[in-house]
Amino acid sequence: QVALVENGYIYVSSDYGNNWTSVLNDAERTWFSVSISSSGQYQTAVANDNYNGDYIYISYDYGNSWTSATDAGSKVWNSVSISSSGQYQTAVAIGDYIYISSNFGNTWSSISSITATAVSLSSSGQYQTAVYSGFYIYISSDYGNNWTTVMDDVTRNWSSVSISSSGQYQVASIYSDGYVYVSSD
Repeated sequence: QVALVENGYIYVSSDYGNNWTSVLNDAERTWFSVSISSSGQYQTAVANDNYNGDYIYISYDYGNSWTSATDAGSKVWNSVSISSSGQYQTAVAIGDYIYISSNFGNTWSSISSITATAVSLSSSGQYQTAVYSGFYIYISSDYGNNWTTVMDDVTRNWSSVSISSSGQYQVASIYSDGYVYVSSD
């Protein structure tokens, strides 16, 4: 099961991406990011809706139906990542903080005063990395409850991050310099 977001649509595929079906059609929403559990059962997407507020949307049935996680609040959501089981989820909002869920996206809470633009979780959800376009990389080794700054460099404008299943290997990219940075620790 694979999820894809584009314009006002969410598409799912159950045949390795060969065929896609639209499961949610809402032209007022601009979807920014989607993440799914390893089985595909749990899926989370973040949206920007200029008319009704910006919310996190969750699916517990392989992307067939979606509900708004309204307790996460109306924010300019930019990135979401979920653990392999779907239990642990982290989302970041532009100009706001890091939000986590430890119950499959049912409830969300703001964790810290850290601002981030992208986030990635290890398979277990224990290890998490977030980057901020304002020059920072943050890591967490306790399911997103506490964060440590590991990079503070005003010459870098981080745009994206992805980490391996174990969390040991990580890759981050920068908006303007064309480089990709890697970490093995």
